[in-house]
Amino acid sequence: MAVAIPFATRQQIIQMRAQGKSYCQISQELSVSYDAVRRISKRQGQFGEVGLLPRYKQCGTVGVRLAALYHRVSLWLKRAHPLWGAPYIRLQLNARYAMGCLPSIRTLQLWFKAAGLTKPRP
Repeated sequence: MAVAIPFATRQQIIQMRAQGKSYCQISQELSVSYDAVRRISKRQGQFGEVGLLPRYKQCGTVGVRLAALYHRVSLWLKRAHPLWGAPYIRLQLNARYAMGCLPSIRTLQLWFKAAGLTKPRP
């Protein structure tokens, strides 16, 4: 898994770039990937000092937080109508809340399984 590059290392990359060193030389000296050096240099050129700050909000998975409404409503529908499958519940979500980014059928199935709303096949 990727690890955020410390701010001090990011500043060092910019200083070395100002001295005229190439991306390849900097990546070898600091043991940082070539793409990371290039990306940090480019972001600093576009946004200045703010571009050097790590963007932790973009790390990790979004999970249920993004689809909390869909999660809650889909479980409610499955509890109210146990014979409805994930495809039909997805159609119901689309009809009620046509906001665009619906969870996939497989995601709904996983939510139902995690909530204990599905019965294993014999």
